[in-house]
Amino acid sequence: MKKKCLVIHSNLYDFGGAELFAVRAINTLIQLGFHVDLLHCGKNIDAKAIGNWSGISIKEENLSIIEAFPFFQKFLKKKKLSLLRYALALRAAKTRVHEYDMVFSSYGELTIKGKVNFQFIHVPLFFYDFESLSYLGQNSDSWIKNTLRKFYVKTSRFIACWDRKTVETIPALANSKWTMSQAVRHYSKIQIGYSYIGANTENIYTNEIIDNWWKNRNNTIVILGRVVPGKRIEFAVEFVNRIREIGIDVNLLIIGRADIKYSEEIKSLIKNKSHIEWKQGLNRVQLETEIASCKWGLHCALFEHYGISSLELQRLGCLTLVPDSCGQAELVDDPSFSYENINDLIEKFKKIYFSHDLQEKLNQHRIKKILEHQVEKHDQYLYEYLKRLENVPVIKES
Repeated sequence: MKKKCLVIHSNLYDFGGAELFAVRAINTLIQLGFHVDLLHCGKNIDAKAIGNWSGISIKEENLSIIEAFPFFQKFLKKKKLSLLRYALALRAAKTRVHEYDMVFSSYGELTIKGKVNFQFIHVPLFFYDFESLSYLGQNSDSWIKNTLRKFYVKTSRFIACWDRKTVETIPALANSKWTMSQAVRHYSKIQIGYSYIGANTENIYTNEIIDNWWKNRNNTIVILGRVVPGKRIEFAVEFVNRIREIGIDVNLLIIGRADIKYSEEIKSLIKNKSHIEWKQGLNRVQLETEIASCKWGLHCALFEHYGISSLELQRLGCLTLVPDSCGQAELVDDPSFSYENINDLIEKFKKIYFSHDLQEKLNQHRIKKILEHQVEKHDQYLYEYLKRLENVPVIKES
């Protein structure tokens, strides 16, 4: 009889970094000989659509979908309700875990236990202190909003059957050293390591010397990823406007999709600015072609737990700067290539822009990080980790 694994997620159709990890994890579990049941608070999965988005082909006969509380899903379409969707998925899984050889959370803390259990933490989710809310982009100066958020998190805890001690007993991995430290801050007894999940691009530029492959590119700065308020598109626009004012003639290319409301805000922001272009709906080939035609990459989100889009920019040859906060800072260890605020970014970019030596140094640093953050390395690590976990004798609780 084939082994069975239950994978629990919020909504695979959110199409972010956590969802990309989930698809890759499902593929790894299938390679380990499991039939995977994915339980999420979303619709049935179109394997072809998932494959087109992720670049990973999954055989449908090895994957089944369980929709958590389908009736409630129509009320939970807002992106900001992802924790509640995940809590519902965990509650739906509670009565099923005994049917599986392994229970695997690909979204965050696992609050229920089966025979063999594993959790991958992108950032601790079930907390409402000021620091935690900052990292989730949910902090506010409004007492009312913070009170509502506290109520929302406590409600999600209740639905998910959250218990700190349960989470602490389940083997865990995090997506960065920073995330691991945050998990330990909240779960002091948790046994957790980390593994950089990496990024995958069809093309990769590992040229050690800056020459025509880079010099002949457009003098354009690229920002990549979902266009949402937390990504600080306004910051990028202000930055480019200011460096153009001091004589650095660069353009800005925004690549990523947005919801209708925020889309109108961005369109208004960049209206009549011929040096700024926004492209949505690109397929993978078009996306990589656009990025590989540009010299520079920029990441603006302050509280990125890992930062796959920054790594993609690096792999495609862009000399990329990131904020010096959270997990994304691990993509650029050298402080010369990370920034604290817009004035710091302007000064550092200006130095790099006019210095061939600094460009060479940043390029060498870029290659180092590409080699350190490899998809193949992470997937092999996860494969071996789960294989060891699967073979650990199960100790029944008294």
